[in-house]
Amino acid sequence: MKPGRALETLIEHLEKALSDNPNVTIESPKRLPDKVTGRLREHDVVLTFKEHHHELKVAFECRDRSRPVTVEQVEGFSRKCEDTGIQQGVLVSSKGFWETALTKAASYGIRCLSIEEATSSFDWLFSDELVEVIPHVQQISVRAILAQGHTLTDGGKYYIADSNGNELPYEFWFEIVSDLLFNPYYMNPDGSTQRQVTFHHNGDGAFIFDEASNNLLPVQELVLEVKYEVELQSHPFQFLKYTDKGDDSDIADVALSQLPFEDTSVEVGIVYQPGKGGKLIIVDEKLE
Repeated sequence: MKPGRALETLIEHLEKALSDNPNVTIESPKRLPDKVTGRLREHDVVLTFKEHHHELKVAFECRDRSRPVTVEQVEGFSRKCEDTGIQQGVLVSSKGFWETALTKAASYGIRCLSIEEATSSFDWLFSDELVEVIPHVQQISVRAILAQGHTLTDGGKYYIADSNGNELPYEFWFEIVSDLLFNPYYMNPDGSTQRQVTFHHNGDGAFIFDEASNNLLPVQELVLEVKYEVELQSHPFQFLKYTDKGDDSDIADVALSQLPFEDTSVEVGIVYQPGKGGKLIIVDEKLE
């Protein structure tokens, strides 16, 4: 299960995915003044519902400890909600609740939600893993087609340039090709790793510099021949159940997978509600 602040971030994104109300604002963390001391106190996640001149605040406290939530923790959270003007308190635990804590929470009107590992994968999910498709460019060949009415000097020297006559470097073509390759059609794993494709790209911003005539000639189309290799990386899903412990009803199924990206991990998740379908969530968090 996810530790500390990471659990709060997950709950924030889950609630955003599950909320269909445009009048709801979700903030994490959120500091509110204590009515007794005047000092600001922090809640993990706060949902603010606004309808006309009415406002309702719901506060979530996320508990990711080694033991179930206790009566004392319920009592402390209830007092905190009362002192900060929260109308509805929600405790979320990754380790469940003691029965006495559930009884105490019900008497205070505190909702108890659980987010825990599922015992098996979900039947609505197409796969137990997320497959990352990574194209590695090996070679780029570029051919420029001149705009109509323009010709090159016979036997002259020329190169593809920008509007200032500067030759366009390999990095320019690499950026274009990299963007194009991240099209699902070219990334779709078909069993082969070595591939070759031809892209037809508009010639906007590209010219041919004719050294013999010292002229910049506009380009109508660029033809890029690209050889690349496809790498497939598998990232298994983590399966979680988001449950209301008050009546043991399921709120949502959650499938999470982490994709490493530079100095962060991009966590991709699918939040699924029976009868309503799934929604995608993306959470960025620093790698340790």
